[in-house]
Amino acid sequence: MEIEIPKRYEAGLAALIQLDEEKRAKFLSAIRDQPAALNLDKLASEVAIQLSVEEHEASSMLNALTSLFLARSKTSQPARGFAENVIAAAIATGKSKLDPTQAGIETFTDFLKEALSYNESFGVTARARELAYEQQNLYCTGRLLTDIRPVFRPDIIDTPVAATVVHNLHISYHQGGDYKDFYISLDHEDILNLKQILERALQKENSLKVLMAKLDLTVFDLEEHH
Repeated sequence: MEIEIPKRYEAGLAALIQLDEEKRAKFLSAIRDQPAALNLDKLASEVAIQLSVEEHEASSMLNALTSLFLARSKTSQPARGFAENVIAAAIATGKSKLDPTQAGIETFTDFLKEALSYNESFGVTARARELAYEQQNLYCTGRLLTDIRPVFRPDIIDTPVAATVVHNLHISYHQGGDYKDFYISLDHEDILNLKQILERALQKENSLKVLMAKLDLTVFDLEEHH
């Protein structure tokens, strides 16, 4: 199976390759023992402490491993075979930071195979994140601007004769790796309709959470990610 290393995950994979034996053991312990969650911040903080690295570097490693988990889930390959293919792809880039030869190809293969075997802990996190965020557009922030628009007579000699209230909804969202904005004008009825839709969505969410609790399923809140 041919694998390519996406550029956005090169730094994380390189950081994993450069870990010494002691830090690899600590990394494996952290991802094995941490409860599954959508938000990687807590795990990244724990990994950063254990490995004595910056939190952004720990996040980079976890994101790279998440990508590998998801890529492997789309194949029927055992963990070791997939790990060997990843290493071959890393070496094929010709970049020294992605070449585990000096660190020991066999030991890094064992490390990666072990990391990719934690299906009940980090694997759940990886798959949950894919399901939650496998959308074309992901909401980031929102803001509602409300202002008064005056209405003048055609000659504009006197003060305004009327006014209207206008709402402008500003939504920021992620599309792939891009950050984009969307604006839409709303009136009073639109606001009430949107409020009703959102309230109904919350009611449905609460109903589904009750059902999942009865089924003894772990419920991940998307708000953990924000």
